[in-house]
Amino acid sequence: MQTIQDLVHAVRQVRNLTSAGERQPLVAQIAAPNKIERDVLQAHSKTVRALAALESCEIAEKIARPKNSAVAVAGGLEVFVALAESVDQGKLKEVLARRAEKVRQGIGGIDSKLGNAAFLERADAGIVDGERVRRAELVTELRLLERNLSDA
Repeated sequence: MQTIQDLVHAVRQVRNLTSAGERQPLVAQIAAPNKIERDVLQAHSKTVRALAALESCEIAEKIARPKNSAVAVAGGLEVFVALAESVDQGKLKEVLARRAEKVRQGIGGIDSKLGNAAFLERADAGIVDGERVRRAELVTELRLLERNLSDA
């Protein structure tokens, strides 16, 4: 079940990055190097397509990134989603670059807090842990944005 959840999360990340509608059917290619994950996805491909709102999906051990696609990584999966021909690649790249800059600023802000001895001494341990978790999430998002920018 975790593999399916990871895939659905990855498709949602792509939808957020590209402003694709929540229920707009997408075409995806999924690289699942782990045989167990690949078998799970193939056995439940109908459920996967329904939960992720995919028109179709190809599941294989290795897939080269197709042209005009966005990519997301979740767990051991790499998900490539075909972008509509109407998507302006230049505009998408600008949007992704602005978002990446905001994420970098967010990471910098958290780094400042975590580098401040007074904050670490005074803040509740739960708040400090929350900041560390949030930083890890932002780093993951930044990697995804940079990956999409590298081929957008």
